[in-house]
Amino acid sequence: MSFDRADDSLRAADMWLASYDFQNMDYGSEELNSYAKTLPTSFFASAHLNSQLRPSYTNSTDVRFSFDYPNYVTYTIWYYAKGSGGYFKVKRGSKVLPGWFRTEEELANHLKSLFTDRIVSNHLIPAVEASYERSKKTNEDTKEMQKRMFEADPQNWPSEKKVRTYADLKVYLSNTTDQYSDDNSVYTAWSDRSRLFEDLKKVMSEEEIQLAESKV
Repeated sequence: MSFDRADDSLRAADMWLASYDFQNMDYGSEELNSYAKTLPTSFFASAHLNSQLRPSYTNSTDVRFSFDYPNYVTYTIWYYAKGSGGYFKVKRGSKVLPGWFRTEEELANHLKSLFTDRIVSNHLIPAVEASYERSKKTNEDTKEMQKRMFEADPQNWPSEKKVRTYADLKVYLSNTTDQYSDDNSVYTAWSDRSRLFEDLKKVMSEEEIQLAESKV
């Protein structure tokens, strides 16, 4: 035997959250306002229906806002079945808020009047700001990694560096026995230098190679 899920509380929660345009609220600065536009709605708040089946009909939904970062605030919307109808109640954490409401619209409108755009955006600022700083750090790290990769590629080296490195590697590879070493770190170093030497030959002009060979 199967039953439909009772989701009155979830519909009320979704209606409440839909009344906020999170991406276009005022977060105190142009930088944060612009960044907020790139964030998904689920970053700011989300609603989760607690499992409940039709036989009892009473159901609840947890609504979590990213308030007061790094903590979160959870509001629980309860729908209590009563006769042919029912009513909604709301809890913030373990505290029951005043009032009961007959319809989803009535509840959503009431909650929006309590928690206005200004109040919600003000409490969301720390979360948006922290995410923005993480994003900046990630972008900076990515740029730094790309810079290191660019600088490590012989194709991007100036001619003088290619010639000097080629000559040094040629002397090393012609005289070393590191390739026969049982020490893994020594063998790995030889392998890296050998690979770099081959890469250099691929990107150097004939003139550069001839110049490098004359310095060996």
